[in-house]
Amino acid sequence: MATFTLEAPAKINLFLDVKSHRTNEGYHLLDTLMVPVSLYDSLTVEIDPLEDGPMSPPVETPPINIRFSPELSCEAHASSVYKALLAMHDAFREGVFENSFRVAVDKRIPEKSGLGGGSSDAAAIILALCRLWELDPLSTEIIEVASKIGADVPFFLYSSVCSKESNGRGAAYLQGIGEELVCTLDALNLNLVLIKAPQAQIATAEAYALFDQEHPGGKNIQQFLSAYKAAVAAPDVFSAPAVVPQNLMAPTAQELFAAMGNNLEPLAIKLDSSIEEVRHYLIAQPSVVATMLAGSGAAMFGICPALKDCEDIAFDAAQKGWWAQAVSTKCTGLSLLAF
Repeated sequence: MATFTLEAPAKINLFLDVKSHRTNEGYHLLDTLMVPVSLYDSLTVEIDPLEDGPMSPPVETPPINIRFSPELSCEAHASSVYKALLAMHDAFREGVFENSFRVAVDKRIPEKSGLGGGSSDAAAIILALCRLWELDPLSTEIIEVASKIGADVPFFLYSSVCSKESNGRGAAYLQGIGEELVCTLDALNLNLVLIKAPQAQIATAEAYALFDQEHPGGKNIQQFLSAYKAAVAAPDVFSAPAVVPQNLMAPTAQELFAAMGNNLEPLAIKLDSSIEEVRHYLIAQPSVVATMLAGSGAAMFGICPALKDCEDIAFDAAQKGWWAQAVSTKCTGLSLLAF
């Protein structure tokens, strides 16, 4: 028996510009900068050889048992974890199952929050199978499989590498539908509070359907990258120990916050009014210097100079019945802890 233990991080998009242009398959093109944050799902994958020998396709009932805690809103066989196991076997084992799989997922990243929990879990399964089968997780073939499971899945595979190269803090600039890595960048040491109202759930398909109706414009990625790189070169502007109003922060910080953008944010607010309520709450907090929708929603994030400020806001938000978590970009990416 082989056992893998993995940590699958959440992510935020510090920049997201969805384009009206589409791929031949109908997916929207985009520019985005993603960074992992210190909120993790934990996965344990137990793999045993099948006693009766390999199961050749068509395999009507794959030898897969998945348990989520807490349970997902969908059945386990509709989860990204299940899809990743099937896709990897189809691509690299011609659909043949030689082993049974028992997967336990301790879910800390909320569903339909824009924080990438499902994609990160799928990437964790891919990483485990790459280790089992001695495959390169960043090969073109693996990235192609990952992108078919979900557009964000390749990012988490990239994060497992770029986090090591940049001392545990790796950001990625991506294009295409989110699967094309343009470059990795050092991640800023940002402190954030993540908040999601319990009833808020934005399906990515809903957000993109509304996008097709309204076509909201986005901000300029090159302007953002210029401001981001300047902030990386002067990281001390984010390490103030006390509340710092945005208009008193260093010019590099002000320029970065002004350049950040997510053109799905107004659409998510239209789809769910509770997102706007959370947004106004964050804006009203004196220690929050910037706020934005996480991915396609429904979570919002606020940036504070001090982690203690984030923790205080998260505690207060939880009293309102909201899901809230203080996190940092000073973290590891997707990690294989034991095998």
